[in-house]
Amino acid sequence: NVFNAMIYSLTADCSAGQRWNGTQCEDCPIGTFQSLPYEDQCIACRGGWTTIATASTSQEHCLRMSFFIN
Repeated sequence: NVFNAMIYSLTADCSAGQRWNGTQCEDCPIGTFQSLPYEDQCIACRGGWTTIATASTSQEHCLRMSFFIN
């Protein structure tokens, strides 16, 4: 339908590692990732895991938090 086509065209510029926030693309925050383009949500790393940077594009970027504790 026309509405879905409009939403798709608005999110078409979002890359992997980004999400559509309703007005623009933004990087996925730390602790999340998005491997696909054109998405409106980032996926949280599993409990006890996080990313070390924004805009992560793979679950492989999620690291165990105990890795950061000395």
